[in-house]
Amino acid sequence: MHPTFGALFGLGCLITIAHISVARASAAAGASACAPFEFARLPYAALIGFRWYGEVSDLWTCAGAAIIAGSSIYVIHRLARLARLGRRGAPWAAALSRP
Repeated sequence: MHPTFGALFGLGCLITIAHISVARASAAAGASACAPFEFARLPYAALIGFRWYGEVSDLWTCAGAAIIAGSSIYVIHRLARLARLGRRGAPWAAALSRP
C-alpha cells in the first residue's frame, strides 16, 4: 500500500465531515444566515496561497475581498435587525429573514 493512501483517506474523511457540517448548518439556520460565514474561507485561502506558493494578492483582489467582507457583515447585521424587529411585534420581519 502506498504511504499517501492513508493521507488521502484521512483527507476524504475530513472533507466528508465538513460537508455534512455545512449541510446541517444550512438546514438549521437557513442559507441566507450561513452564506456570510462561507466567505471566511477567503483570508485562509489567501494565506495558504502566500505561504505555500508565494502568491501575493494584488490591489483588485484585496478590493474584491473587502467588498465581499463588507456585504457579508451587512447581511449579518440586517438579519439580526430583522430578527429583533420580529420579536418586538413586526411579524413580517421574521418572514423576511427566512430563506
